[in-house]
Amino acid sequence: MSSRYIRIMNSLQRLTSNYFNDKRPKKTQENFESINTLVNISISQSQSIRIGTSIEDLLRVYISSVSHWNDVKPPNAKGKKERDHLFSRTHDNGKTEKIYSELKSNLQLDSEKRIKTAEKVKAIMKEEKCDGYITALRHFSLDTLNRSKHTNFYTEREVEVISVQEYFDVLNIACPFENEEAYKKWVRFIVDRLIEQDMLEEERTAIEALADLKTLKDADRKIDRYETDC
Repeated sequence: MSSRYIRIMNSLQRLTSNYFNDKRPKKTQENFESINTLVNISISQSQSIRIGTSIEDLLRVYISSVSHWNDVKPPNAKGKKERDHLFSRTHDNGKTEKIYSELKSNLQLDSEKRIKTAEKVKAIMKEEKCDGYITALRHFSLDTLNRSKHTNFYTEREVEVISVQEYFDVLNIACPFENEEAYKKWVRFIVDRLIEQDMLEEERTAIEALADLKTLKDADRKIDRYETDC
């Protein structure tokens, strides 16, 4: 086999390997505690995490825009515990009140992560000198949260787990979702947008792959012309 074909096949091999690495089956999450149960489609673990992050960001903006609560979440910094939600407000008497919440899209964590989560919440409550909660994003209300098998672990460690509806009650803000179905529709809208982004990314990857193949083909033609001239 000539050296030109070896070079081309090596390049094509790398291209093919990278392409299928991007396309390998994604691990899905399907359990009662996962926010995935609120939508009627299978989503990957990475998408589930992005759903939680999107809800966290959107609710932070919403809460600070419709109430007297100010978003005082500090920028993420190395060595510092990240606050998902940290709000502050000043009452008429001049007293400042803070509330901290850790937002979780899935309460079913392994033992090590559960311990770290409980320790983190308690540590931040102590640092900020305020009440702190774990808000379970999969559970709109107590109707499902009361069926969870994972809340006792936190309550035994003096960390309160609350539903989305309860979180708005704690903040004394009208919940923007009339019921669980309304909340599900909002979550599904977020999922649809994330899937749309993923599809655009896959399309971009496919276009890049085609461009790489064209480059290989052009290189092959140049080598043919060079060897013919020689």
